Amino acid sequence: MKVCAKCLAEKPLAEFYDAPTTKCGKKSSCIECYKAQTKVRVSSPAGRASAAVRMRRWRAANPGRAKELDRQYRKAHVDRRAAYFARWWAENGSDPDRRARASTRSLEWKRRNPQKRRDHGTKREALERGARTAEVVDRVAVYERDGYLCWLCDEPTVPGSDDHGARPSLDHVIPLADGGPHTAENVRTAHHSCNARRGARDRWARERQAA
Repeated sequence: MKVCAKCLAEKPLAEFYDAPTTKCGKKSSCIECYKAQTKVRVSSPAGRASAAVRMRRWRAANPGRAKELDRQYRKAHVDRRAAYFARWWAENGSDPDRRARASTRSLEWKRRNPQKRRDHGTKREALERGARTAEVVDRVAVYERDGYLCWLCDEPTVPGSDDHGARPSLDHVIPLADGGPHTAENVRTAHHSCNARRGARDRWARERQAA
């Protein structure tokens, strides 16, 4: 138990944010009071600017943690983010200057992040093919997790090979056509050629079952 320095109420340690530099490892104010303080502090322009500077400094010092928190937020607030972007385009879509700036930023991001662009495109394709669950899967991380070994033939794949069939690809353990999700847990590394052969066999089996 710990007494909050603001409301003077005794509360469990779980109701205090972590603070590794303090003696007890927790902040002096409880979470509720800390949030109230923060809300007051950032209510002014100067407070918001100061908070933005601190946030940029923290993100620069903790890029891995910042990236993971961003990923968790996007995953937990899909509807909220979709509503925000829809509202933004409704309010600013008719402004040619803003549309041009947004388009330029989008093109620059795509040029800087070709692999991420491909990962996002794969997610979109999975949704179009009827996947009930789809997330952005980092294909390089999956390849490294699997040691670049094809899970269908146990032979190594060859990234960048002149032989397209020898290159790595993502294969769904439970096919999307059978209700499988597009997630990192449901994909494995496979040769393009092995992936294509398995897809052909699955299609033949489904067509025969339907007949």
